[in-house]
Amino acid sequence: MLVILHHIKNPINQTDVDRVLTCFRMPLYFFLSGLFFKRYTGFINFTIRKINKLLVPFFFFMAISCIIYFIGWAIMGHSNYILQFSQNITKDLQNDLLYINIPLWFLISLFETSLIFYLISIICNKLSTRVRARKVLMAMMCFSIGIIGYELGIHKINIPLWIDTSMTAIPFFYTGYFIKNETDFLLPNRFDKYIPFLLAFFGSITYFLADFIDMMANKYNGNYFSFYTSAISGTLFILLLSKLIKKIPIISFLGRYSIIVLGTHWIIIVMLNRLAFLFTNNWLWITSEVVLIVFISIYIINFFLKFFPKFVCQEDLIKVGSQVSTIQCKS
Repeated sequence: MLVILHHIKNPINQTDVDRVLTCFRMPLYFFLSGLFFKRYTGFINFTIRKINKLLVPFFFFMAISCIIYFIGWAIMGHSNYILQFSQNITKDLQNDLLYINIPLWFLISLFETSLIFYLISIICNKLSTRVRARKVLMAMMCFSIGIIGYELGIHKINIPLWIDTSMTAIPFFYTGYFIKNETDFLLPNRFDKYIPFLLAFFGSITYFLADFIDMMANKYNGNYFSFYTSAISGTLFILLLSKLIKKIPIISFLGRYSIIVLGTHWIIIVMLNRLAFLFTNNWLWITSEVVLIVFISIYIINFFLKFFPKFVCQEDLIKVGSQVSTIQCKS
């Protein structure tokens, strides 16, 4: 929902509210992915699973997006756009794919982030046999790689296919992994009575340190301390708020199949924007657009689950073993 709200043209863009949301919007998703990190039976097995869950949906939604755009161009009499797109994509694959369906960049970056983190865990196991040393080593490696990625962005050094962004995201992925494996943060515990105070604490840190960022382009303001602190604080704020609320059925449903929402909402927004002229009030249009996107997404999710489960992360397209690795990294 945060991504949808960001991609909809609305009055809060470029305001303090948007500044605060922007600082942790994308870091939150890398964090959540680290939260559910599993090693399975080895690096090859892990890679195949990530291909099924990230790369297959990327190409599937990209193919659907291209078909929709091509049909739209043909109907509007812009067949030359199809030829132009086909020629340009061979010269600048990354930017032209973004033109078709911008949010899909995240699937490529998350795939890279997952593999980098897995390799870090392997290296930690190889370098030390002591549990505490592995934990410290993993934290140091993850944040070091993150800072390198951040510095690449500051100095405008771009690595193709968002590898620089993936490096910057490693600390968020690690933090999710750490929270899940080293704390009982997500479980009911004796500190839950302090959630209102913790919300105020993390919310204040996020507000005062937040700055506009663009993880897709790996562009940042300020310094890496304020960047990582505000992003992690904002993420913890959302987790605590979710823990307090517990469950909202429609949000839970969209969250369970969020990869489908990620892959389709951009096209829905592009189509709905042609109806914007019917509304003279921006807030009325934004509210209507969000409701329509949610309503349409529910039907799209059910459609894809029924007819294309192997392409939307519900079943494996490439068959792989089902066992989870018994070799656990002691970090």
